[in-house]
Amino acid sequence: MSAYFIGGSAGTGKTSVVQELISMGYNAYDADEFSRLEDKEGNPINTGSSEGPTNWSLVSWNWSKSAIDKILESEGDVFLAGNSTNMYDFFKSFKKIFVLFIDDPTTHSERITSDENERYGKNPGDLKKVLLYRDELAQKLLAQPQSIKIDASRSVKQVVADILSITRSKE
Repeated sequence: MSAYFIGGSAGTGKTSVVQELISMGYNAYDADEFSRLEDKEGNPINTGSSEGPTNWSLVSWNWSKSAIDKILESEGDVFLAGNSTNMYDFFKSFKKIFVLFIDDPTTHSERITSDENERYGKNPGDLKKVLLYRDELAQKLLAQPQSIKIDASRSVKQVVADILSITRSKE
């Protein structure tokens, strides 16, 4: 069994890649299903409040350790996609880390045309933050020795084909 991580900033196609892998019969998971907002002591935070923007210096978006550990103990190959504050704690469990990356024009287009319920990134100030975070996150992910940068500006099928080709190749 091998575990593979698929990371990247918002809008790079992580969820679409997971959906495509599932449709092809692979064990793939969107880690957001196993995540929650927590305070610095690890207590859950009510996300239903309307207290304004989240102060990220006071909270963390964390994966459930027990849920992720269970996924990583699965039979066969497994793909896990997402981002979290504590994702680095799990990186030693992944054979490869695929870093999905899209360029500035694609990021801008994705943010502007994304789901109408997804407001973040639609105004120029937010878009600047999205671009800055994208670059910082990619740099951190690519610093991992098992990381591979994937051009996610292409079709989901092409991205998945690249990922599967790499997982099948000899080290």
